[in-house]
Amino acid sequence: MKTMSKSGFRVAAIFFLLISFPFLSSNAAELEKTFSWKNSVAPGTRVVIENYDCDLIIHVWDKQEAEFHLTVEATGKTSDDEARLVKYLENYQFNNSGASVSFKNTFWENRQTNNNKTTLEIEGGKDIELTEFSMKAELWIPSSNPFEMNSKYSEVSMEEFKAALTLDLYNSNLSGHNLTGNAKITAKYAGLEFGDIKDLNFDMYNSTFEAGNTGNITGLAKYSRFNAVNSAKVDINSYNDKFAFEKTGDIIFRSKYSDFKTILSGDADIECYNGILNFGETKDVTIDSKYADFEFNKTGKCDITNSYNDKIRFGEISSLNVVVSKYSIYKAGKITSSLIESDGYNDRFSIQSFGEDLKKISINGKYLDITIGLLSSTDFRLRAEIKYPSFEPDEKFIRTKTKVIDNSDLQYEGVKGTEKEGMPEIDIKGYNVAFRINEVN
Repeated sequence: MKTMSKSGFRVAAIFFLLISFPFLSSNAAELEKTFSWKNSVAPGTRVVIENYDCDLIIHVWDKQEAEFHLTVEATGKTSDDEARLVKYLENYQFNNSGASVSFKNTFWENRQTNNNKTTLEIEGGKDIELTEFSMKAELWIPSSNPFEMNSKYSEVSMEEFKAALTLDLYNSNLSGHNLTGNAKITAKYAGLEFGDIKDLNFDMYNSTFEAGNTGNITGLAKYSRFNAVNSAKVDINSYNDKFAFEKTGDIIFRSKYSDFKTILSGDADIECYNGILNFGETKDVTIDSKYADFEFNKTGKCDITNSYNDKIRFGEISSLNVVVSKYSIYKAGKITSSLIESDGYNDRFSIQSFGEDLKKISINGKYLDITIGLLSSTDFRLRAEIKYPSFEPDEKFIRTKTKVIDNSDLQYEGVKGTEKEGMPEIDIKGYNVAFRINEVN
């Protein structure tokens, strides 16, 4: 076989390099390596982690140690970039103090990503250029030490934890188990899910929260959704949120454009603007509201200090006391004891029936429409002072004592049944008032 000439060899070699070069340049080495750090943690010392764009699993153990594993998957622009990244992380140390043990996965001074290429500016070294870069991490923390986490753009899972917990989440999701210590949570564009929680303080913006049973809840919320099963005292300031509970203790709810739902609760103190509130069974209720829609299945007494253009419905209520009200609608299946409105304007009352323990009905206002149902067995005293009345007592069962009509003014007093001291009293005063009594069995 003839040997190739020198000139022919050169041509062949050059051709080989030309066709091979694109494959050689794109076949950069890939890196996948886990780096670990471990610290002793004295009792009472806080464990702190700063987490950024890194999925994180948080384990809990009985050791007085904290251990952090960071797995880096990267492709360097050159193999030298990868080698410098490994060397840098192998020698990286976290700054700790006597009060805290800290970890973070933001080991760079500055990070920039453009056109799917990441540049890491590291302390005391040449920038590291990567064509691929991602991280995941695991953290082991003592079960009895306070824990704090700041997390952004990450998915986080956490085991059951019994010490104090402080979370600050941004565009992150966290799935956790039971928290038997107190929790303080700040969340923005986040999703959180827990089992049972002891006591909770939260500040949420455009976030979702799910929990089982909780202790006392105190919080601020905006554009968020919060669901829990059973909670103790609830104290919430809300804007355009949705809250749902099966059972709570006492409730303080200050809200605008928010919805609130519970099946069983203690006392409720509500200041509301344009919301939908649905209560199954509550104790006593105080309301200051505008443009809201309320529904109560069963409640004790309800004091309404101010109402404007509200719709308020009761299944069964002990007593209803309205101080100032305009353009509102009140409906009740049954009122046990009393109905009072001190200063009403253009309100509507529709009460199907009053119970046998009726004590007093007192209405004062302008442009009112009132329909009530009274048991046929109920004896009562009726008084009315109305200008432009729409009211005609049924003298078949009400005995008239006084009836004075002077132009558009009506003064009336009548009695149903046997007149006696302490009998239920109905007192209607106002201007342009329509008043009707229906007899019910």
